[in-house]
Amino acid sequence: MFNNRPSWFYGLLVAALVGPYALLDKNMLGNLWSKIPSLTSFTETKPAAAKIDAAGSLRHPGEIGAASSSLASFGPTTGSNRGAPVCDIPEVFRFDVSPQWITSHWPRVTTVLAETDLQGLRVPLVTGSRPDDLAGSLTYYFDKKHVVQRIAFQGNTGDERRLVAFLTQYYGLKPVPTLGAGLYMTKVQGKPLSTLHLTWPPVVAKDKPTNRCEIVLELNRSSAGASQQVQQLLDHERRAKRW
Repeated sequence: MFNNRPSWFYGLLVAALVGPYALLDKNMLGNLWSKIPSLTSFTETKPAAAKIDAAGSLRHPGEIGAASSSLASFGPTTGSNRGAPVCDIPEVFRFDVSPQWITSHWPRVTTVLAETDLQGLRVPLVTGSRPDDLAGSLTYYFDKKHVVQRIAFQGNTGDERRLVAFLTQYYGLKPVPTLGAGLYMTKVQGKPLSTLHLTWPPVVAKDKPTNRCEIVLELNRSSAGASQQVQQLLDHERRAKRW
């Protein structure tokens, strides 16, 4: 059925499929676009299978800006280059991890820089296949002493209630009235510190139960403060009187 399609049709098809995921990682975007000729040629040559990152298991996190609590289990389980064991929400949103732990548990880690003197390590995150699981891009930002100062996540879920319950219980985020799907934050001296920003996608499809809510999450220690990106997002929505 595809034999008579022009070559540009296949380029648009591939772009529509990979675009939303490639935006989470610029390196991933470059790699995918470089493979478009082979992906659209329909020859015997097949692209290499994508690597899926692994996760491991640690302890529950403590409060931001305070000593970590020693509650029971957050963190990834050991995995291989071919697969990723499912990691629960409390396993990844914690401040007591190290760069060595991240690179030993994920087969692919992207280094990124923040606007401050922080070094970021970014990994893909999938917590499972239930509607209230998460899928997206997770970044840990370390200071010069290799201590996590910021955790950022951008992705999707079909049901945000489990994530909200975890963040309100362990990190003290409070709901803020909003026209969007949800807004939760903590503040220091009246300024947003940590933020969970939830929006509905342009189209909420019944046949995509895990993609009904878009997430922008940033957890910060008080010494780091909110990123410029999150500050700009909140300022824009405040001016639009969305919260």
